[in-house]
Formats: sequence, structure tokens, C-alpha cells
Amino acid sequence: MDAQNRTEKKRQSFFASFLAFPARVAGWLSASFLGRFFHAYDKSCEMAEDSRVANYLKESRLHRMGTPLRSKLGELFTHSPLAAFFTRIAEILRYTETRAYGLLFGTFGLYTILVYVIRYFAQWARGGEHSMLITGILMTICSIPFLFSSRPIFVTLQESRLLGAFFYRLIGLPQYPYVKKDRLTINPTVAFLFGSMLGIASFFVHPLYLLGGVFGTASFLLLLFSPELCLYTALALCPLFFLFEHPTMLLTVVVVTGSVSYLFKILLGKRTFSFKPLDLTVLLLGLLYIFSAICSRGGAVSARQAVLYASLLLGYFLAANLLNTPAAISRAITALIIGGAATALLGIYQQFAGQAVAAWLDNAAYDYINGRITAAFGNPNILATYLILLFPFVTAGILKKGSFGERAGSFFLFALFMAAIILTWSRGAWIGVFLSLAIFLFSYNPATLYIWIPAAAGGLFALHHFGSSVTQRLGSIFSLMGDSSISYRISTWRGALAMAGDHLFGGIGVGEEAFHAAYPYYALSGIEAAPHAHNLLLQYLCEFGIIGPLLLLLFVVIFFQCTISHQHEETNAPLRLYSLAASGGVLAVLIFGLTDHVFYNARIFFLFFAVAGIAAALSRVGRIERQRSQPLRDTEAEAYTIEIELGED
Repeated sequence: MDAQNRTEKKRQSFFASFLAFPARVAGWLSASFLGRFFHAYDKSCEMAEDSRVANYLKESRLHRMGTPLRSKLGELFTHSPLAAFFTRIAEILRYTETRAYGLLFGTFGLYTILVYVIRYFAQWARGGEHSMLITGILMTICSIPFLFSSRPIFVTLQESRLLGAFFYRLIGLPQYPYVKKDRLTINPTVAFLFGSMLGIASFFVHPLYLLGGVFGTASFLLLLFSPELCLYTALALCPLFFLFEHPTMLLTVVVVTGSVSYLFKILLGKRTFSFKPLDLTVLLLGLLYIFSAICSRGGAVSARQAVLYASLLLGYFLAANLLNTPAAISRAITALIIGGAATALLGIYQQFAGQAVAAWLDNAAYDYINGRITAAFGNPNILATYLILLFPFVTAGILKKGSFGERAGSFFLFALFMAAIILTWSRGAWIGVFLSLAIFLFSYNPATLYIWIPAAAGGLFALHHFGSSVTQRLGSIFSLMGDSSISYRISTWRGALAMAGDHLFGGIGVGEEAFHAAYPYYALSGIEAAPHAHNLLLQYLCEFGIIGPLLLLLFVVIFFQCTISHQHEETNAPLRLYSLAASGGVLAVLIFGLTDHVFYNARIFFLFFAVAGIAAALSRVGRIERQRSQPLRDTEAEAYTIEIELGED
């Protein structure tokens, strides 16, 4: 019996050790030199705040002049005619009665129908203009409910379940109390006249363009008054801006508008700004782009490209500073996922509609692939970069506690994103998302190591038997020079390295134009038309010289120090999960960056640093929340101690 008990205890001890092994590995990693380094971001922030440079700046004359100067500038702006004009316009639009808006759009719709009828019977209307009639009918029908409310439009929106949920809970616009007061508003007569003018104008301009102008003006005013809304708009609609002629310029306008609005809010004392070590690395990258624009060897096109990228880096600072509450962070992540889901659906539609593109495939080697989806980016590798950046956030939705409906939605999004990633047929993206997801799950719970390994093996087995196209595509990675895509990249790297060696200090300039100007002189035969170096660090080396990859690596190291330190200290489960997702997305893109220039598309560049800004915001919010809860914990501990002492007496 004793021998049997000892055997049972040994068996239990073995299984306990087996189950505890992943946690021990995590503990060893945490206690190692690298672990201690990557857990020291908060200490780095404290050291930076207490440094001689920081103390000198705090005590400097410039800092002492800063507060009164800011107050003076804020006062000048508040009382300026421009601010008064925009404030008055916003107040008029907000307090105008709902029925006036109903009358405006109803009249617009009726006149549009009338104009269509006149054009039709005068035989001016063409078959493609039936959309004009449909637009007029829809405007007229949608305006009817608005005609029966005499309350201001903002009250109607706040009380509406659907519109209120969108504007005030999802977007986070501020809610205003309704106070009856005589204000200048748009009266029904003016609304009728304005609607009539728009309807008559539809004789010359399509009503959809007129509607776009009206809602575009209203949206611009909203963006101007809410930098947070600029950020959410950029995160959600960034991939969908391809519907416009200049998507990158439109994104830049939104980001710069948000930055200007944020600056004015700071001057007025309505927003705060903090500066951490990670922010310094992003600022240095921005200055590097500005310096490249001034000293570019790629001409005016390259200089404009550098200024554009520097402007989009402002998205990082908007995310890091404006997302100062868990609710704001949740809204930003929701905006990302909404845009990602729409883009993934568009890509899958392309596949089923037979619109997948075969231009990036070696048809002789991959005849089993009928094309690669591109969705909103026109390039499968760019689409893959976008999807793997957001994929960890979708995975976090599955792990996060929620209702059955929320979990079902998360599983649907997981399957949607995974299908879209596969259909890009981008092997570098597959490797990036696989490795980042493995690290993400291990960091979330080390015990998932025992789930991940058999799941990966089972997945590969299933792919081998039921998805041979995927396994053949993955297996082609190991064919090295036998694969035209891989041999093309290796040849490109050799030429780019030779070019970088001759421009080690200063680089060639930013963008495809600068690369095309210099690269053909160094390219191997047949590879002269390469648009970039197909490697992120090598591209930075070519564009900026040696300082480029060094600054990028500094950003990467400080970023992961920030996120890992936060994940180690964070006690709030959702915040820690979101932080893991943000760092997982950045890691996936960086892994993909070993085989491609992942910043080739400016919109991806913006989203990459915006996600980094979300990670920085999570770190700051978590730190503030822990500092707030610390006194409460101390009070509870003291109360508990006193209670025990009283009980013992």
C-alpha cells in the first residue's frame, strides 16, 4: 500500500511539474536580464522625469513662460473672430429644430424628383441617372420622421436609440443638457429655401455630390471640434478611403485636422499632453523624415513623400494622449475592427466574384492558386500587412469575457480575418501572424503552450489532407532559389545593400521615386524595376543611411519595453489583453518586415504607429488606474488590520 501511495504521489508530482513547466519558463524569462530590462519601462519614465534635463527644463525660463503664454494664446483664440464664427455655426446647427432639418431634406428630395421628371420628359435624362430619382425618393422618405419633432436636433439624436448609440456611445461625442433659451437657429422658412436651392442645383450637379458636400461640411465641423472623432474616423475609414481619388491625402487631412484641433484644445486647457521615452523615439523618427525632406536626393516627389509620412506620425501622438480612459481605448479598438471587418469582407467578395488578381504570382509554380485578394489596397501584401496588424485584437475578443452574442461575434470575426489572410497568399504574413499569435497566447497564459502545439500540429495535418494549396504555398518557402519570388527578393537585397553602402550617411531619400532614381545602377540584371528593398530595415538603411535602422530599432526596443512592462504590472484583465493584442499586431508586422517593405503604403504606416500609440495609451491609463487604486488598497489593508486587532482583543 505504501509503495502504491508513493507511486501515485510521484505520478501526481510529475503531472504537476508538467503542467507548471510553461509557468516556470515564463518565470525564468521574467527573471532573466532581458526580462528585467523589458520590465523597467516605468522606472525609465521615472528616471526621465527626475533627470537633470527634465529638472532643468522645468526650472527654465521657457517653462515658466509657458503657462502664461499658453493662457494668453488660448484667450486670443477664444475671442478671435474665426473661433466665434465656428462656435456660432456649431451652435446654430446644434439647436435648430429637428423638423427644420426634415423640411430641408424633404424639400431637397421633392425638388430632386421634380428635376428628374422634367429632365426625363424633356429627354435629357439618361439611363444612368435613375440613381437621381432613387436619391430623391430616399431623401423624401427619410425626412418624414423628422417633421414631427420640434426639439433641437442634438436632443433628438441623444434620445434616439440607434443614432444615440452611434454618436454618443460608440463615437463618444459629448452630451449637452437641454436648456430652453432664445438662440439663433435655422427657421423652417430658411430650411425650405435652402432645400429648394439644393434641389434646383441637382439640375446641374448630381444630388449625391450635393449631399456629400452638405454632410462633408457638417463632418468637417465635427472633426474640427473633436480631435477624438478625427482619430476614430482615421482608424475606421483609413482602408476605405480608397473610394476617393487621393486616399492618402484625405487621411492626412483628417490626421492634421485632428492634430490642429488637439493643439487648440491644449491651449484652451481642455486637453493634456504628456511626453514619455517611447514618444521621444517617434519624435526622432518624425524629425528624421523632415530632415530627409530638406536634404533629399530624390527630388521634390521624395520630399513631399517624407513630409506626408512625418505628418501621419502625428497619429501616434493623438492615440497616445487622447485615449486617456478605458472607454476611449475601447472605442478606438472598435473603430479599428469595424474598418478591418469591412476590408476583409471586401476581399472575400473579390475572391467569390472572380476578381482576385494573379499579377503577383508565378503562374508556372502556383497554377493551383487562381488569384490573390487585394481589397482596399490594390496589393495583396499590403492587405496582408493590414490584416495581421489587427488580427490579435480580434483574437483578444474571443479571450475577453462577454455575453454569448459577443463571443459569437468574436468567433465570426476571427474566422473572417483568418480567411482573408489566407486568401492574400502572403507567406511572410502567414509566418508573422503565426509566430505573433503563439507569443501572444503564451504571454496571455503560459499554459496555452500545451494547447497551441497540438492545435498547430492538427491544423497542419488538416491542411495537408484538406488544404493542399496552403501547404504547398508554405512549403515553397524552403525551396529558396527555386521559387521565383524568393530568388527575386534575394537578388533585390544584394542590389539594395550595394546601394546602401554608397549612401551610408544621409541615404537616398524617401519613397519609390528616390529608390527608382538610384537603384537601377546597383541592381542585378533583370531586377532593375524593384519598387523597394523588400525588407524594412534595409529600406530604412537605403532611405536614411545608418541612422534610419538604428532609430527604428530603438523605437522597437522601447516599444516592447513599454508594452511588456505594462503587461507585467497590469491587474486589469481587459487592459492587459488589449496591450497584448497591440504588441502582437506590431510584432506580426515587424516579422513580415523581414521579407517586405511593410511601410510602402502610407496608410499602413499610419495604422502601425497608431496601434503603437494605442499601446502607449494603454500603458499610461493602466499606470494611472493603479496609482488611483493604490490608496484604496492601503486603506482597505489598514481597515482589515484594525478589524483583526479588535477581534483578538
